[in-house]
Amino acid sequence: MAQPIETIAQLFYEAAKFNLPDALAAKRNGVYEPISHAEMVARVERLALAMAARGLKTGDRVAIMSENRPEWAIADIACAIQGLPDVTIYATLNLAQAAYILKDSQARWVICSDQTQLDKVLAHWDQLPSLEAAVLMEGDVPEGTGRDLIRWSTLHDEGQAMEARRADVRSWADQRKPSDILTLIYTSGTTADPKGAVLTHGNLVSNVLGALQAVPMETGHRCLSFLPLTHIFERMAGHFLMLHIGASIYYAESVNTVAADLLVVQPTVLASVPRIYEKVYGRIYDGVASASFIKRMIFHWSMVAGRKVVSQLYDGKTPSGWSGFCYGIGRKLVFDKILARLGGRLSVAVSGGAPLGAKVMEFFWIVGVPILEGYGLTETSPVITI
Repeated sequence: MAQPIETIAQLFYEAAKFNLPDALAAKRNGVYEPISHAEMVARVERLALAMAARGLKTGDRVAIMSENRPEWAIADIACAIQGLPDVTIYATLNLAQAAYILKDSQARWVICSDQTQLDKVLAHWDQLPSLEAAVLMEGDVPEGTGRDLIRWSTLHDEGQAMEARRADVRSWADQRKPSDILTLIYTSGTTADPKGAVLTHGNLVSNVLGALQAVPMETGHRCLSFLPLTHIFERMAGHFLMLHIGASIYYAESVNTVAADLLVVQPTVLASVPRIYEKVYGRIYDGVASASFIKRMIFHWSMVAGRKVVSQLYDGKTPSGWSGFCYGIGRKLVFDKILARLGGRLSVAVSGGAPLGAKVMEFFWIVGVPILEGYGLTETSPVITI
C-alpha cells in the first residue's frame, strides 16, 4: 500500500515518478526550453547540497525575490526538503517594502532573480541584521560590495561536485514532518504593516488533496503559469498541485505576453484572477464591435444560442434539441475560433482572488472553457471552497 503524502518533500519525489520530458519549461531566446523531471530532481538536490555545505540548517529562513521561472520552483523545493522555511517576496515591491519583509522574517539568505532585485537588497543590507548572503539567479555578481554574493551557477557547480552525496538529500526529505513550517507568505498590508502567514507542509498538502477531491484532474495536463508564485493561489494551484498530478508547467514571460504564450503552450488547465478573463472577454467584444455587419450578427446570434443552453452546460449536460442544434452551429462558426485563440485545448479553468462577473463566466462556459470559481485566504493555504 502506497504511503500517504504528508509533506511537500514527499509530494515532489512522488511527482518525479511521472518522468516527464517537460516537467518545467521557460523561454530562452524566444523559445521554450524544457526541463525533465530527472533534471529537475538533479538541480534540486545539487542546490540543497550546496546550501547545506554553506551552513544553512533546518529552521533557517530563505527569501525568494523573483518572477516566475524554473529556478523559483527549484529553490522552493530545495528549501522544502531541507526544512528551510522560504519567505516569498513579490518582485514588484519597492526597496522599503522588500526590506521590511526581509527584516521581519529574519531571512538568512535571499535568492534574487536579477540585478534589479539584488539592488533592493544591497540598498538596505545595513538594516538587515539576520541577512548573511544573497544569491543571484542570472548575471554576474557585482564586486566591491563587501557582501557575500553568490551566483546561482556557482551553487549548481558546488552541488554537482558533491554528486555522490545526492542520496543524503533523499534522507533529509524523509525527515520532514507535516507540522514543519514550509513557508512565510506576507499579506498585502492594506490596513497595517504586512503580516507573515505561517504555513506548514501539512497545510499545503491537505489543500492540494482537497482541491483534487473537488475538481478531479488526471495526468497529462499542461498549464501556463503567470500569476506570481509569491501568491498562495499560484503556489498551491499552479505549482504544488500541478506537480502532484504530473502536469507540465510552462512559465509565461510576463502577464503582458499571456495571450501569445497561450497560443504557443496550448495549456489544458489555467488558474487565473478575474482580470485576465475580463481582458480576454473585453478584447473579443472590442474585435466584434469593429467587425463587419455580417460577422457581428453571426456572433450575437451565436451568443443568444449559447445563453439558451448555458444552464445545461453548467450541469455538465450535452445540449440537445433545436437549442442544442443552434448552439452546435454557433460553436463551429464562432466559439471554436475563440477557443483556438486560447490555445485550443483548455478544459479546466479556475478563477480566484476576487469575484468574477457573471457575464464573463457565462461567456467562457458558452465558448467551451468551464471556469470554476474559488474562494480562500492566504491563511487557509488558500482554497476554502470552489
